[in-house]
Amino acid sequence: MTVVSWNAEGLRTKVRELGGWLSAIKADVVAIQEAQLPKAVPSIPGFQPPVVVRRARGRQTGAVSAKGGDVAVYVRAGLHFTPLSDRYL
Repeated sequence: MTVVSWNAEGLRTKVRELGGWLSAIKADVVAIQEAQLPKAVPSIPGFQPPVVVRRARGRQTGAVSAKGGDVAVYVRAGLHFTPLSDRYL
């Protein structure tokens, strides 16, 4: 099983690039941090919808919040898994 982690610095415009990379390395699970997700979470070809999505809007610096945040975990299509409940996270 191949599990990868990627700091996206914004996923929306990089889905095609990411999909190609994941296919090339035959990844089974990908954890994406700094995804900066739009309201509609993007799909990645060959992967199920994300099993974990944590939304956060960056760190607070005084009254201004910095750009960043959001984590998503995608699992390859056809791979069986059992998500944990929130009480374990």
